[in-house]
Amino acid sequence: MSFPVLFQQAPASDFPNGLRDTEAKAVMPRWGLVAVLLLVCFIPRAWIACHWDLVWTDSVTFLHAAEAIERGDLRAAFEETGLNVYPVILYGLRRLGLDWTVAGTWWSVLMATLAVLPLFGWVRRQFDDQVAVAACLAYAFHGKLMAVSVLMIRDPTFWLLFNLTLYLLWRAVTEVRWRLFFAAGLSLAIAVHTRSEGWLLAIPLVLWPAFRLPAIRGRRWKLTGGATLCLMMIPLCMAAVNCTWLAHAQRWSLVRPAHVEILRGWLGIDAAKTDPTGGGSAGRKAVESGDDDLAAMAIETDPMGYSPGSLSKTAALRKFGETFVKAYTYLLGLLALIGVCRWWRVYFRRDHQTLLLMSLILLGMIWVRNTQVRSDIRYYFPMVLVSFPWIGLGFLDVADWAAWLVSLGRGPMNVLRPVMAGLLACAVIIFGMCDTNLASTHFMREHVALGDWIEEHYGPQRTIVANILETRLVQYHSHGCIVGYLEPRACERTGLPPSVRAMRPDILLVWTDPDSRDRWMRFARSVAAERDLGYEIIHDRRLPTEPDQIVVLARIRQRAR
Repeated sequence: MSFPVLFQQAPASDFPNGLRDTEAKAVMPRWGLVAVLLLVCFIPRAWIACHWDLVWTDSVTFLHAAEAIERGDLRAAFEETGLNVYPVILYGLRRLGLDWTVAGTWWSVLMATLAVLPLFGWVRRQFDDQVAVAACLAYAFHGKLMAVSVLMIRDPTFWLLFNLTLYLLWRAVTEVRWRLFFAAGLSLAIAVHTRSEGWLLAIPLVLWPAFRLPAIRGRRWKLTGGATLCLMMIPLCMAAVNCTWLAHAQRWSLVRPAHVEILRGWLGIDAAKTDPTGGGSAGRKAVESGDDDLAAMAIETDPMGYSPGSLSKTAALRKFGETFVKAYTYLLGLLALIGVCRWWRVYFRRDHQTLLLMSLILLGMIWVRNTQVRSDIRYYFPMVLVSFPWIGLGFLDVADWAAWLVSLGRGPMNVLRPVMAGLLACAVIIFGMCDTNLASTHFMREHVALGDWIEEHYGPQRTIVANILETRLVQYHSHGCIVGYLEPRACERTGLPPSVRAMRPDILLVWTDPDSRDRWMRFARSVAAERDLGYEIIHDRRLPTEPDQIVVLARIRQRAR
């Protein structure tokens, strides 16, 4: 079936509840549609991958984890991320002899493209082909998802596993098949060890079979047993990995320690011992080192520029809402709202309440994290993924209404609907491509360029101190070592902290903004004025950052070139 023919029909007036049917409805394969959707999803991601040369901060973390696996140091490999699948994948790509940046980029592109397959599969089974195609088109040109799809991080792999688990779970529950429950459990076990949001998939695993039980007779024991098998795959896989590959590790890897620390901090349990910065091993080592000044810096400084406690509840709520809207994007968020309002009876039905509950719990988790650590837009993406059916319904409704308005209710609707759908699809594509630049990509490029500049002018193995924690890219590209942090309030009180004075790092990096520019400039001048320290403010027009955004102080002369 071609796209124009598919959009000739008006949206369905209702959709069956698969959990109430005694037998699962038969679904014909649509290989042609699937091939086109894969191509449509791949092309923009491949284009972005060819035009972006960007290493994400998390990419460096996973690279170090993969290198630790290669050395056999399993403790270091999973110290920051916990037991995670992505470093193992990156390790496998490196073993093939491929350049890790190229291999990691195209692995992400491939995973993000393949994610459209299970998305199409579970949406068409819960709705129909028309809604599934519209949902997949929205996924293919979602600007933020396109931008993240080319990054060397675990998210694209997680999207594939997330959608695959939903697809297999829905089929397992409606068709009541052992092999589907086994496959869903395996996918779920891998998903929860890719991103922690994978644990949300336990909600449909429990609720879908519970809602399905009244509709079937004679197979209830099989449905219950299959759901139990699916759930048991997580501890079984975990035990298998810990008893074989990780048999010589010092401890079993269960859950990521940082998440436990965040929850304890939110509950007020041993909050002083938590690492709310999310700075990973660097922050924890600072706290464990016994150096009070350095520990205070690591705890009080937020990796992206503000302290967790510095925002009022109103400001935190506003930032929470802004990120929520931006995660959907304005156009697709509007289409999702139209789809939910137009189909609210279906939206609040039991088969879809499960995914709504997932979204609400995810929002609660993000809010808890917001109280301790600055949240990333990527945390909202699982909620966006389960919203694509409603975005697709909103898309179909808008196209249908536009066709009716153009024809004034009297024209050939079967001709106008595909035309209006095509125009709306063009709008989605244009808005999506314009929205691909994540706000933080400029931040990342700046850090990459600054790291290259330091290595070129001062050589490798330089010790660096900065006033933000998120400096992994500077460290990686300068081939240097970040040895400390400048906590704003400590610097304001005492100037250069005693711990930094004792270390005498080669370079001080001070990022500024309009609100803090004057304070940091006074700090930089006071440091440069202390002759015994030997620092000078670098005034180099070739610095790869704007002069009003960063101050560089160096204790060493530039390399002879």
